Amino acid sequence: MTEKEKYINNPFTINLLYSTSVIINDLSKKPGFKYGQNNYHLLNIYEKYLSDVGKINSELRSVFEQIDFISIFLRRFPSKKFYHENGIGELEYIQYHTEVLFHKVHTISEIMKLLVNEVYCLGIERKDCNWKRLNQKLPKETPCLAQIENYHETFKEYIDYRHLNTHRGIYIDDEKDSIENEYGLGIYLIAKSLNYELGDDFKKAFPKVLIDYKIKILKKERIKFLCEIQNKINKSLKSFLTTLNEEFDSKKNVLKHRV
Repeated sequence: MTEKEKYINNPFTINLLYSTSVIINDLSKKPGFKYGQNNYHLLNIYEKYLSDVGKINSELRSVFEQIDFISIFLRRFPSKKFYHENGIGELEYIQYHTEVLFHKVHTISEIMKLLVNEVYCLGIERKDCNWKRLNQKLPKETPCLAQIENYHETFKEYIDYRHLNTHRGIYIDDEKDSIENEYGLGIYLIAKSLNYELGDDFKKAFPKVLIDYKIKILKKERIKFLCEIQNKINKSLKSFLTTLNEEFDSKKNVLKHRV
């Protein structure tokens, strides 16, 4: 992904970065400013607006970066001996990070709503900032809402997986199930937990080397899948944030004149 393609390279983010850097520089010169402490109380209404929007934008960036971390984690199964001693095999390791991916996909959609609330000064409490409340405050045709809706439609399947996982403890992964059931890994794991030595006939019918190969292929495909998701999110966020810039500029100008 080139620098030009990255979602942070959009008018809103650049505008916010420039505006925030100015108020941070000014803040350090204000009477009562103390390094290493919260100086939010020294900000005027315009500066607080920039600070609040910047905080949520920073949270959005942090979650997106965490998706990149997942691909890094998946590329290597560390501390294999330690993990195996604690009942964690490579399939469980892949499952855990896949679940994290689905949760992060959903979290991004939630932060997008919070950012709209902040940029438009809608005054919705964070815990109540949902799709229904946003629609009560803004017309459905508002470009930023259309982008959120597009995001949800694009990732609906994975968001639904997240809900199943969170509320029902269900994890759907046909490839994992196949390796465990059809290739015999489940039997190997049960035997190991019981300190039971499997016979040679079973080992020949379900060779461990084939299981390891299938896991290697699954990991490779999962990393590819994750990168595809990451690229789609990047494009969605770039379009979404671009739609916020006009309203952001408008609110900045109004608040600046109140100071």
